[in-house]
Amino acid sequence: MLFRSLDYPGVQYVLESILSLHNSGHTIVVITHDIGKIFPYTTKTVLMDRGKVVYQGIPEHARTCFGRYGIREHADYEKEAEVWRS
Repeated sequence: MLFRSLDYPGVQYVLESILSLHNSGHTIVVITHDIGKIFPYTTKTVLMDRGKVVYQGIPEHARTCFGRYGIREHADYEKEAEVWRS
């Protein structure tokens, strides 16, 4: 898991590293169950259920599938993103 056992500075470092690579033109693929920390930064989202792709597209539309597949909506993705960006 990408963020497991990381303290705040560790999570911030990982996110900054991912964003730096992305901003320099690299394609980043992140597989995680901790969608709340990475979702605000995604430009494309793929949701899977039992090994099958159930959604593929822009993050804003992915939210419509959350309840159907038991994905808990984080209280405020955008607010969390601002915390990580600062």
